[in-house]
Order: sequence, then C-alpha cells, then structure tokens
Amino acid sequence: MEAIESAFLKDAQRLNEKRLPQLIKRVEKALAEGKDSVEAMQMPSQKEYRKLIRNLIIASSMSGFKRADTEMDQLTRRYNQYSELERLPIYNDDLPPELQTFLENYALQITVITEETVLNRIKEILLQGLLAGTEPAHLVTAVQSAAGAALSVAHATTIVRTEMSKMYNAGRLARYTAPENEGFVVALQYDAIIDTRTTHICQHLDGRVIAIDRMDLIMEYSPPNHFQCRSVWLPVTKFETWRDDWSTEVEPERGFAEGTPDIEELRGLAGS
Repeated sequence: MEAIESAFLKDAQRLNEKRLPQLIKRVEKALAEGKDSVEAMQMPSQKEYRKLIRNLIIASSMSGFKRADTEMDQLTRRYNQYSELERLPIYNDDLPPELQTFLENYALQITVITEETVLNRIKEILLQGLLAGTEPAHLVTAVQSAAGAALSVAHATTIVRTEMSKMYNAGRLARYTAPENEGFVVALQYDAIIDTRTTHICQHLDGRVIAIDRMDLIMEYSPPNHFQCRSVWLPVTKFETWRDDWSTEVEPERGFAEGTPDIEELRGLAGS
C-alpha cells in the first residue's frame, strides 16, 4: 500500500505543479471575457487527472482483492484437515471483468467529484468578485490561494489515503462476500493499528466482530471511518470460535458512514 501511495503522491505533485499555472491562465482569460466564460470554465489537464485517480482506484482495489484471495487460500489450507468431506472454496486471483468495469466507473465518479469541488470554489470566488467589482488582479490572487490549497501535497495525501483505504477494503469485502464463501466466511473482525494516531472510533472498534449477514452495519462502518484511516476487515471462518460483539456506540466521522461502494453490486461482480 505504501508503494501505491508513494506513486500517487509523486504523480499528483508533478501534475499539480503543471495544472496550477494552467488554471491561473484560464482564470485570467475568463475574467477578461466576463461572467459566461467564468461559468463555463473547466479544470486543466482533466484526462491526466482522471488517469491518476483511475490508477489509484484500480491498484487499491486489486491489492485488497488479491490480498483477500491469499488469506482465503491460507484459511482453506489451514482448516482442510477438519473438513475432508466438505468442498472448501477454490480461489483465483483474477479480477472479474465486471468488477473492473465497476471500478472504472467509480474512478470516473471520484474524478468528477474532486474536480468539481475545486472548480466550484474557484467559480464562487470569481463570480462574487465580479458582482462586487473586485479588481481582477485581486481575484487572481484569491484563486491562487484557494487552488494552491486544493492542489497541494497535503490535499493529495488526504485523497490517496481516504480512497486507498476505501477501495482496499471494498476489494476485500468483494472477495469475502463472494458466493463461493457463503457458509465459510461467517463474520468479519475490525482490525485497527493502535498507536498515537489511532482515533477514538478505531480504538473502540478494534478487535470487534460482526456477523457477515449484518451487511447494513458492515457497510456503515467499513473503513475508512475518518480521514487517513488505516483500519481493515479480517475474515472469520466457521471453524473459529467467535461471538458478535459489534458496538454502534461510536459513529464514523461525518461523511464516512456512506462512503463504501455498493457491496451488493461488488459481491455479485466478484462472483461473476
């Protein structure tokens, strides 16, 4: 995962260093032409940014999907001695083409959302400035400040860690809940990294187990549950002793309870 994050941040910094001056040129041109041009303005280098986000989404999902495959294979080998008469799941590490298509579409959605967030803020500054009669030079300075923050390394870090965690865990869920695992994976365990950076919610959920059929709560609490969340799901099989001790006493941070892609769709795609 560190390699995925490092590659994204390196490429994002290189792209944003190019995009910022391109954006300022577009702002200056739009200001000279008036309100209609401001409203029609688009972010520069959209195809490159879309490719950057796509690579992040696909790589993170595949990493989670294939890691879960490895875990499932290890679990079937471990418990094979107890189930000689049972047909345990057979795994392969191929990402189903339907799941690949789903991830491509999801990557496009994230691209549009993150681009529009920046662009709408810039347009707001410009349109309010035009209405108030603010000098164009002052508006350009204001846009540079807003765009500089949005295209910064810090903002890119937030994007990569949030989306990487989301899609890594989505890939794992897709494999754990695939049809061939029905009756084998019976629950999930929340696994958090405990250190000085651990948040209250992840500390509260660490080690807790939830039955696999409680999908609504699994989706609500699927990592990430806050910015830069490092927690993951682990599988619990029918051969292990467990009890459902899930707690909803602490809720995900605002905006994170509905962030995971539709697992029902992912579940079907993973088993296709």
